[in-house]
Amino acid sequence: MLQVTFAGIRLNSPLIVASGPPTWSGFSMAECTRLGAGAVVTKTIVRQPKSNPCPRISIRGKGMQNIERYTEHSVEEWGREIAVAKDAGAVVIASVMGNTLDELIRLAGQVQGFGVAALELGISCPHGGNDGKIVGSNPDLVLQYTRELVAHSSVPVIVKLSPNVTDIAEIARAAEAGGADALSAIDTVRCLLGVDIETAMPLLPAIGGYSGQAIKPIALAHVATIAEAVDIPVSGIGGIMNASDAIEHILLGAASFQLCTAILTRGFKVITEINNELESYMQRYGYGAVDDFKGKALPRIVSFEEIDKRSMSALISLEKCIGCGKCMACVYAAVRRDDSVFSIDPDLCTGCGVCVSLCPAQAICLV
Repeated sequence: MLQVTFAGIRLNSPLIVASGPPTWSGFSMAECTRLGAGAVVTKTIVRQPKSNPCPRISIRGKGMQNIERYTEHSVEEWGREIAVAKDAGAVVIASVMGNTLDELIRLAGQVQGFGVAALELGISCPHGGNDGKIVGSNPDLVLQYTRELVAHSSVPVIVKLSPNVTDIAEIARAAEAGGADALSAIDTVRCLLGVDIETAMPLLPAIGGYSGQAIKPIALAHVATIAEAVDIPVSGIGGIMNASDAIEHILLGAASFQLCTAILTRGFKVITEINNELESYMQRYGYGAVDDFKGKALPRIVSFEEIDKRSMSALISLEKCIGCGKCMACVYAAVRRDDSVFSIDPDLCTGCGVCVSLCPAQAICLV
């Protein structure tokens, strides 16, 4: 039921473990596979490994910042780590990044010799001090890097896109024109998580990448935009903490989805939990395959010109109202309170929907 084909690769689940700390070693990639991951993407492999700072990850609310560097392993060590994962049955996608195109091509050629199923081209990380962030925001460079990597690859090429761009559709089309077999999106959002106001110390000492549930709305918008812009499949990344989050990505056109922060915060067991919940959802709605609901929500996203312009007004159900008063925040002064009874003045209500979102009892609707 969960089997999908992504970038020409048959996977037992659309759940892919994204490049990052959960895929730092052969052992960890094997564990992901044992628990049900359809594929794993190695931590980004570069020519010169670098040690990681401590601390490098900070969580606040529903978001997480990381200043994680790339691989700690040499290219040769990665050959051994990938062999361990493959011996455990893992479908291994190698994340590769080079500071120059020549370096990237040489690296990719060596990594392909390890028997990986695909390459994921890293052009988008918002930190780390390399040229990837420059490439990822330039459609001409994306086209060039993708075209050259595809020409020198015997396995599918997936291009990982950044949200830190002006027009992600333009970048996606450039990767497609370069021959990419698939896209993955989004990489982390450039951020500085916060500052301790007592000590004036940043929570982490450098600008890094933001991930976790807080970026899901950003990721969903980008996935939908990409799915409508290109004909190649996209792997949705960003804010996926449970099966519902993954399903939203699929409904907006993702052919697979990737996890990282969920594993860091909930452990490897979340892989099995999400697979089980996804399968239950499909059984509940009668879907025999992921493709049966992929992109189902896309036609319901319209342009501003197509938005229904009918006038609407909020209406409060007195039976459901719990008298919390949150709707009194209305900036149009449309909410009236008479003792403990709340009502809406239709002459003042503009139908914005804020009160509907604020009401914890779901006592307000637009009519």
